[in-house]
Amino acid sequence: FVDGTLLNYTAALNAHYADRHNFNVEPVANQAQLNSLVKKANDVGFPVAIHAIGDRSVDMALNAIENSPSHKKLLNRIEHIEVMSKEAMPRFAQIGVVASMQPDHAISGNYQESRLGEKRLPYSYAWQSLLSSGATLVLGSDWPTAPENPMLQLSDAVFREYKGKTRYSDNALNLDEALYAYTQAPANVAGWGNEIGSISVGKWADFIILQDTMRTPLNKNIKDWKVIQTWFSGKKVYDQKINHQ
Repeated sequence: FVDGTLLNYTAALNAHYADRHNFNVEPVANQAQLNSLVKKANDVGFPVAIHAIGDRSVDMALNAIENSPSHKKLLNRIEHIEVMSKEAMPRFAQIGVVASMQPDHAISGNYQESRLGEKRLPYSYAWQSLLSSGATLVLGSDWPTAPENPMLQLSDAVFREYKGKTRYSDNALNLDEALYAYTQAPANVAGWGNEIGSISVGKWADFIILQDTMRTPLNKNIKDWKVIQTWFSGKKVYDQKINHQ
């Protein structure tokens, strides 16, 4: 952990909070401490996952990973990245750091604009910008701090819409990008890319059957779709008809 959250004014920012002038917080660890922790983990073969939400913390996490001599041998990642500096954007691809992000945090919150101000919003929850820069992007829920429902998370990633309002649409993902970031990309990062992550010959038969078909353009009610069946390793483990009888 390098910092806290934007909601509670505990994320470490490079500039003061827009709605709380002359206020900022110090990161949990200083740069030297963070460098040491990452290097020690990487030296014995462990990649790290660093919680960094504010742009100052993201910069520090990138610095610490780049400082580790063996970082390029491992898939180190930064969790959340709710705002980053302009300079940080290309560094993820350059250093080989995985961007692990949670779509619903961007959409259901109502504090980002007030905390960050207009100038920082293009670098807030910047999924498409990171992906287009060549970074490896993985998506998740961050449950229990957000709903674990993947249909809701996919809807957030594609539509970036909350209560009829579209938020930061330039950084939306298309369906293929969002699905890949939610399936194959994390399987690759976990080292299971050849076994799971896609419906492919030779892989585990893990898949779900939904109530409708995903089409282009995607139906906006996808967040409410129900799972009809769940299959795990070729075996049906859930059936709506059976389970609801």
